Amino acid sequence: YAARMSRRIKRTQSRSDRPTDRRKSERPKAEAARSKGAPAKREAAKRAPVERDGERPRRDRFAGEREAAPRGEFGRGKGERSRAPRAEREDRRDSFEPRERPPAKRSGAGKPPRFGAERAERKPPVAAPPPKKAEPETPLLPTKVQTVVVTADENNMRVDRFLEARFGVTEPNIAPWRRAVCGDLTTCFDFKTPNAKPFAPLPPTAEAAKRANALSRTKPPTPTTVVAPVQAKGARPSRALPYALSVDADVRDGAARLTLANTGQQAAVLHVYDRLRLDAVPRRYTLAPGASLEDAWPAGAYDLWVLGPNGFHRRFAGTSEGVEITARADGDALLVSAVNNGQEPRALIVEVLDGERLNVALAPGETRSKAFPTRQGWYDITARLDGAPAWLRRVSGRLETGKDSISDPWMGGPAVLKV
Repeated sequence: YAARMSRRIKRTQSRSDRPTDRRKSERPKAEAARSKGAPAKREAAKRAPVERDGERPRRDRFAGEREAAPRGEFGRGKGERSRAPRAEREDRRDSFEPRERPPAKRSGAGKPPRFGAERAERKPPVAAPPPKKAEPETPLLPTKVQTVVVTADENNMRVDRFLEARFGVTEPNIAPWRRAVCGDLTTCFDFKTPNAKPFAPLPPTAEAAKRANALSRTKPPTPTTVVAPVQAKGARPSRALPYALSVDADVRDGAARLTLANTGQQAAVLHVYDRLRLDAVPRRYTLAPGASLEDAWPAGAYDLWVLGPNGFHRRFAGTSEGVEITARADGDALLVSAVNNGQEPRALIVEVLDGERLNVALAPGETRSKAFPTRQGWYDITARLDGAPAWLRRVSGRLETGKDSISDPWMGGPAVLKV
């Protein structure tokens, strides 16, 4: 700031040092020159040519004279600025009248032969061939759909697995466990003999529809007591499945042990629930085809439920009675074997659901077997031991023989309620 102020002071002093008489002598000369040049400029403006149509004044910066220069083909000369009034320029800009342009020269000399040569005559269009007759294609899926029942694990069926099995489309995002356990929907269709079986007759629905229409005008009475809901009974068609499972029990050193085996063609998941320890997490096992495993539970009393696909069920309860039951497929029948590993004779009571009741006497070390018929593969057999109310064995499920069957014929009836 001090430096700037010092420079200003110096400039002010230098101006004040100039002679005043010189400035006074030069001032009249400048005023006289200005007054003398004003009339000359006014006369030059009067002599300027008037703008006519197609012409406008042009200033020559070297000679200082004005001359009328003709307008160019497109409005004004090259490098010039429009000197028309602003309102006229805006009107010209906003007008939609097309400007005339000189005709373009057309010549094929500078073009490729493809565009420069004369166009050849067009050939008449060739007649399209007649359309071919549509040939019947083999349907990828059966044209008729029939409601069928599949296994419980088929509830986890995947459409991508169906595309793989039927159309060969590879899906790399399927985990190996799901690929081994989950179904591929192919058991829902009959690709060998599609549409060969007729539809089953449908039940009449007129009476049920009449009762349903009357519900809007009828108020159902409120029940005074709790009534268990009833599931309608009846069997439905069911496809053949690739499962073949077995579970056997054995008591060693007072502890129950289970042997689980899979002799089928597809992996299966088995769930084991300890009914005496319901707070414990159920044990789950995945058995690959041809695999088997063993597991043990705490010593003492036991009550184990085993659940698998397609209604497979086993129950083992008791302590250390020394009697065991095994069940294996024997064609279309179920072969049940009972063995007495104890030192005392035992009396066994065998009950078949909706069937016979047998009393079997077992000597120490004796084994007895019997083949029980099934209802299109379905079975449900319970064995009890006389004199040991805690001991119980139950085997139920369906035998897979490669043939189509039906759903569980015993499914239905009133629900079991516990108040």
